[in-house]
Amino acid sequence: MPFEITRKSDIEFENKIIQNIEGYQKKYGRLPERSDYKILEKLGLSFKDPRIYLDYATDHKRNFELAYLEGFDGPYLLWKSTNRQWKMDFPEIYK
Repeated sequence: MPFEITRKSDIEFENKIIQNIEGYQKKYGRLPERSDYKILEKLGLSFKDPRIYLDYATDHKRNFELAYLEGFDGPYLLWKSTNRQWKMDFPEIYK
């Protein structure tokens, strides 16, 4: 089955986080810092459940990506602000 079906609930959950991050960016003129856990939690990212590792990364060009990092090998469920598409891929923004 396509990942759009098998990962539908993850995509719906992450779409809300994307909207929150973009709203923050519009309001403050910048993306939230990767290390600002309080803000990221307010935007919907959770750091309490070790089974769910939703990674947030930014670059110097004001782009961001979200990836569900599960297991050691990818590809991972990934959304990039540069192309605004869901796909199974590897993160491109490195910390």
